[in-house]
Amino acid sequence: MKNDLPKPEDLGIKVCGDRVLVLVEEIKDEITTDGGLVIPQTGKEKEMNRAAQNIGHVVQIGSLAWDDMPEKWADVGDRVSYGKYAGTNIHDPKTDKTYRMLVDTDINAVYLD
Repeated sequence: MKNDLPKPEDLGIKVCGDRVLVLVEEIKDEITTDGGLVIPQTGKEKEMNRAAQNIGHVVQIGSLAWDDMPEKWADVGDRVSYGKYAGTNIHDPKTDKTYRMLVDTDINAVYLD
């Protein structure tokens, strides 16, 4: 996924201070099979997928992120989990992607995949 991430200069955003910009993972409401059959998700599947909206990939890190911590626990390209209500959503109309601007301590976990 690190190679698929947008370059900071292409975003038109400079992350400042202790902020971290995360590209939100996209969730599909329906699945299309190889044969073109569209299978909608059930209510329970949609509920489970809402948790995945709290997962994304770090795109940019501000210069003061984790400055007051003994170590930096996430880096650009890392897949991370953050709080449901953490940060501010930013939508890029050019790419139709959603980003989340977080405070460094909003990141709860780094996935080791």
